[in-house]
Amino acid sequence: MNATQRYSNPALTNDGVGVYFAGTGSNFGSAGQSTIEGALWNWNFYVEVAGGGKITDYQFDIYYDFDPATGNGLPDLGRINLTASLACDALCGTPGSNMATLVQDSQNLMFGFLAVDALPFIDAPPGSFDPNVPGNYQFAITVSDPLSGFPLESVAIEVQVVPVPPALWLFGSALGMLGWLRRRTGT
Repeated sequence: MNATQRYSNPALTNDGVGVYFAGTGSNFGSAGQSTIEGALWNWNFYVEVAGGGKITDYQFDIYYDFDPATGNGLPDLGRINLTASLACDALCGTPGSNMATLVQDSQNLMFGFLAVDALPFIDAPPGSFDPNVPGNYQFAITVSDPLSGFPLESVAIEVQVVPVPPALWLFGSALGMLGWLRRRTGT
């Protein structure tokens, strides 16, 4: 798991041990990048099963945080049942979904589907995400035995969101615009 800037927004930094630092706010990215508004940062996951197994041999759950003011325990977080999602894809005709050994994706907490229960695939957290609220957001992937429920592995990260100083934001926006103009004019 990790967190990255969305499109041409300011790059996130990290402390090397799973804590990422992002700015508050939202946008559509630079000209032509997206028609969907999102926070300035995304959280990303990558799951790979090696040794002849497949993802649906295990129970993979991805947890995400909407509100840094609430507790950080699993009951306070939203949950994506990755295993159920892949099994559904297989039933719905996505070739090879039940045989997948690798899945990766990038999400933004402003994506509306993360705020709505769609059981058994998504168990949304209470409330809604506000990209202007600073605080610590928690994310985790857990792996467990599907028969016993016994936990096998977990990976977690934290994203600390702090307000971006206006001068830094203006400087970064100006650099992005200069790059866009340069590409557009071909110089």
